[in-house]
Amino acid sequence: MTTEEARLVELLQTADRLEAFQFCGPSDDPDEQIAVVYGYKHLAKRFVGLARRLRNEHVQEGISVLTLDIETVYDVYDLHADLQLLIDDVRHLATNPGDGDLELTNAMFVDRALISDLRLHATGPFDLSKVAQLCDEMNSAFARGHYLSCTLLLRTLLNHVPPVFGQSTFAQVVGQSPRSVKELLRPLEEFARDIADHQTHCMVRHKECLPTLAQVDPFRASVEILLQELVVRCAWDLSSDSP
Repeated sequence: MTTEEARLVELLQTADRLEAFQFCGPSDDPDEQIAVVYGYKHLAKRFVGLARRLRNEHVQEGISVLTLDIETVYDVYDLHADLQLLIDDVRHLATNPGDGDLELTNAMFVDRALISDLRLHATGPFDLSKVAQLCDEMNSAFARGHYLSCTLLLRTLLNHVPPVFGQSTFAQVVGQSPRSVKELLRPLEEFARDIADHQTHCMVRHKECLPTLAQVDPFRASVEILLQELVVRCAWDLSSDSP
């Protein structure tokens, strides 16, 4: 189980504890009421803290309207009603990923800030909008554990970018790169491409072994270096063309 999967499990387990929490009434012993308020507040803050790591607009909107500063059992009742709606949404998205994005913020193959930089060059000498889209789709596949899709998207990226470097193949890009960059890009050509080719060309067998995180995760650093080099190259081309 990856760290991101473990955090999602912890989030759902915290939701279970919130739903099973034992409340008391306003006429019960004051000390019991205080224990209920602080006990529920502790769980609620833990749930919200974990949920904030989810990259889902609907979930984040639900969090933004919550009031965690509760003082009475009446406040507990109100917060529980609001949290239950949020818990239902998280459970639905976790069990029905096709109905919406449920992505942990650190479960990304490509940093979102870098994708934003790529989109800034969508109208430059080379249109990088498709590169940015490929990165978005790799992030989506990676976050959901769709590693087969991720490997194929990565190969598509390698085939797509060589003209930015004045080359026709990615092998040429690697070969013409400075030594420090060359060693970082080499695994993409020598290993990532082979993994994708294996998944593409291997015909159906009596027993299949699907790609796992271990086949994809090691290439994140190399992909980041490649994309940073793309941004630098396009920025340099723009400055060279300026009067």
